Amino acid sequence: MKTGILGGTFDPIHTGHINIANKILSELALDRIIFIPNGNPPHKESIMASQNERLNMVKYAVSEYENFEVDSMEMFKIGNLYTYKTLEKLQEKYPEDKLYFICGADNITEISGWRKPERIFELAALIFINRPGYEIDSNAINGLKSGYNAEIYICNGNDKDVSSTMIKKFIKENKNAEEFIPENAREYFKAVYYNV
Repeated sequence: MKTGILGGTFDPIHTGHINIANKILSELALDRIIFIPNGNPPHKESIMASQNERLNMVKYAVSEYENFEVDSMEMFKIGNLYTYKTLEKLQEKYPEDKLYFICGADNITEISGWRKPERIFELAALIFINRPGYEIDSNAINGLKSGYNAEIYICNGNDKDVSSTMIKKFIKENKNAEEFIPENAREYFKAVYYNV
């Protein structure tokens, strides 16, 4: 099995997440993508929904897609969340799978500073999502390939740049953000973020 791993705070999960997951599934011929919501990471100070609410919303959002799954392994973990540890747990859980870790292209120049980057590249191929207007640093990619024997793929993101930050701005301004939410999660989204 070729398994993609898409982690995030998902506060809230939006159509951009679903669209890029579908695109990667198709372009790289993956068998499935596992969505892994984070708990309450310390660098995210503006989380609006609780852990359970975000987890439930992701489950609603992916429920209509047969190749999408949700794993709550990071949701209620206490302490630091390190990517290499998550990948180790996934390798134990799915020993026959080839793992593909999905993250934003802005991490290309930062991933060397993550905890145990060599272990990350040993455990998984990396799929970097390029955002509109962002220029890929090809020297950094070549450095990762030569330094870590990294297997790297670049996937162009959505033309329409939807973000959780943008949606939360809509919510604070009492504007309707429903169009950016996957259909199966809209009612739950309204109940959580608008108290409707």
